[in-house]
Amino acid sequence: IAGNMIAVVTTIVTICTLIIRFWKMPEPTSKGYKLWKLLHVLASFKTPTTIKVENKNGQKID
Repeated sequence: IAGNMIAVVTTIVTICTLIIRFWKMPEPTSKGYKLWKLLHVLASFKTPTTIKVENKNGQKID
């Protein structure tokens, strides 16, 4: 039973990882963002964070 459970969890994580790899992050206001966020959590076991970019002065901006 434990082996079957591990196989199912591994399959779910692998499928979610493949989907996240090829599906670009949608805008946070779109309907697909919640689904993308759920798949991201299942694929990486951490919540997605916003990307911070540095400008020429080294300051972090959103």
